[in-house]
Amino acid sequence: MTLYDKIAIIGHNGWAAQAIVKALAAQAFEQPIRIIAREQSSIDTLPNNVEVVRYSWDNPSSITSALDGVDILLSFIGHAGLKDQEKMVPYMRDAGVKLFAPSDLALPYTAEEREHVTVPREKEELEHKLHAAGVPFVTIVIGNFTSFALDSPYMGIDLVNNRILHTGESRTNPVYLCSRDYVAAGYASIFTQSTIPFLSDRTIGLNELHPTTADIEAAMHKKSGVPPSTAFDSLKNAAELAKQDRLDALVRKKMGDGTHNVGNDIWEVEGYEKKTLEDFIIGDALDDPPYIRGDEQTRRFLDEYFD
Repeated sequence: MTLYDKIAIIGHNGWAAQAIVKALAAQAFEQPIRIIAREQSSIDTLPNNVEVVRYSWDNPSSITSALDGVDILLSFIGHAGLKDQEKMVPYMRDAGVKLFAPSDLALPYTAEEREHVTVPREKEELEHKLHAAGVPFVTIVIGNFTSFALDSPYMGIDLVNNRILHTGESRTNPVYLCSRDYVAAGYASIFTQSTIPFLSDRTIGLNELHPTTADIEAAMHKKSGVPPSTAFDSLKNAAELAKQDRLDALVRKKMGDGTHNVGNDIWEVEGYEKKTLEDFIIGDALDDPPYIRGDEQTRRFLDEYFD
């Protein structure tokens, strides 16, 4: 793609999307970034140099107008609205959108893993519809956000209570992580330095760091001055929990079996100084505000493994 291509973004208000929008808006595009916003969506956090076009699912012509002249559409629609991307497919086809980047910002999953867990399954269904409609797309995977992995207990790491849950062989397997800032810089790099044909039909990975849970345990020890409490879960148990539509268990299962990754097509962000594990755990590099705001119920999520 070139700096002359028209880029539009749908799903601008999310935790990660806000940083990505700002990073893209700061690039020297010839045309302003277009934000496709629902009628009721707030636009208070948007940079001043973006263009806002409103749409409503009840008004199909508003969607057609919103996509008029768009070359590249980036989606950051959250989990609850993933099905809305499927509704957008015929509009993208008719508008001649040259490249779509669906909302992903996670891990690549196998067909078997997608079968039981809603979020990755809906992403796979979208890919089938895009192929059927002839809409070119690129998928960008990041592993997991550092804020989710290290600042909430859902991947088994509980900094607040200084405890860690290892799953399977996670003590020796890498866990692929990115900060929100690194992902934002990655999007800005990818969509200013590549042609549309160069990106189409690729799954591109971003990776800032990839520690093992043994590395994380050691950093927690260094931070607190005392060894963290440890617990262990089997791959079999994590896999069974994942079949109950538990995305957190599926992620831990992938940590434990060595498939937590971002593939082999990894994009390096030139000039970006990556943070280290100690920057996140001992320093102040974790995102503020966090991906998930902790409360008492959240912080007790791992209690069953430490009774």
